[in-house]
Amino acid sequence: MTFPNLESSRFSGEPVNLYLFRYGDQGTQVYSYCDAEQPIVMQGVTFKPIPIDRTKITTSGTLDKANVTITTPQDSELADLYLIYPPSAVTTLVMYQGHVDDPDDDFRVIWSGRVMACARKGSKAEFTCEPVSTSLRRNGLRRRYQFGCPHELYGPDCRASKIRATINATVTLVQGARITLPQGWNTIAAEKYVGGLCEWINDVGGREVRTILKMEGGGNTALLSGTTRGMSQGQTVSMVLGCNHKAGVAAQPDGDCQPLHANVLNFGGQMFIPFKSPIAFGVNQYYGG
Repeated sequence: MTFPNLESSRFSGEPVNLYLFRYGDQGTQVYSYCDAEQPIVMQGVTFKPIPIDRTKITTSGTLDKANVTITTPQDSELADLYLIYPPSAVTTLVMYQGHVDDPDDDFRVIWSGRVMACARKGSKAEFTCEPVSTSLRRNGLRRRYQFGCPHELYGPDCRASKIRATINATVTLVQGARITLPQGWNTIAAEKYVGGLCEWINDVGGREVRTILKMEGGGNTALLSGTTRGMSQGQTVSMVLGCNHKAGVAAQPDGDCQPLHANVLNFGGQMFIPFKSPIAFGVNQYYGG
């Protein structure tokens, strides 16, 4: 019996909601839940029955009140992912609706989007999720006329080589948001890693990323932007160079773009902006006065 027949039946239908969460750049970590009384298998994925609920889905044609709140127990695997510190990658969500014991496994997608935040209230964890249409219709930031480069470091506009800027090191000590690296771990001045990234694989196989805020202890201790979840002493981490978003050529000699990354051809700033206004009183733009 197909979904339309079960949906219109008075006695045969047994509605169920399936929630498929995928975490990580490749979506390799999967958290699948359902509000049925027994596990449901769909397309090779087993959906675990837990006390899970959602707010009403609004389809008014606008983005007002388009967010959906998903509620799970506080000790769910998904809630553990947001414990102490937000995860490094995006968590997507696809919600399906169908009927228990449907021989055709005809489950229809009713909502898709991503998890934006997690809040704990008593014994529950509430996940605020926004639909995919929100990001599709959102205006991007306007490009500004500025001295420094506005591009995201190692992003599609910057195009600096992240692989060439990465060095692996072994952690000798972990203390909160600080990690200590062995003497001589770096071949480039340690302060050049400020603003860069520290990456590692946590204890459940997920990729964690933190910004390097400061180098201390003569360059052997890095202060990271968040807790070192899933990192242990003796583990290998990837240290990625930062950038001060200045060109590093004649007009901006103190920059990192060219000397550190050899990437000045992709520099996005305007280093030749004059320091004097050409229409200011007493300034002659023709004679440099």
